[in-house]
Amino acid sequence: MKLKDLTDQQQSNLTEIRLNFTRDMIGQKAEVCMKEIDLKIEMRGTLLNRSVIEVIIKEITSFKCEYASL
Repeated sequence: MKLKDLTDQQQSNLTEIRLNFTRDMIGQKAEVCMKEIDLKIEMRGTLLNRSVIEVIIKEITSFKCEYASL
């Protein structure tokens, strides 16, 4: 089926789904970037807190796995 075979309403719905998906992906990528910055900040500290670093790494991994599977 080609896009031109869809009704106007179906095309509109598909466009809305695509835009919402793109918005969500941008948000998830931004969260990963923020967590990566948090990790860099934590790693530059004088006293490294292993448990905090592990939590941040797990969050980054979780975010990356979540949007990689989409």
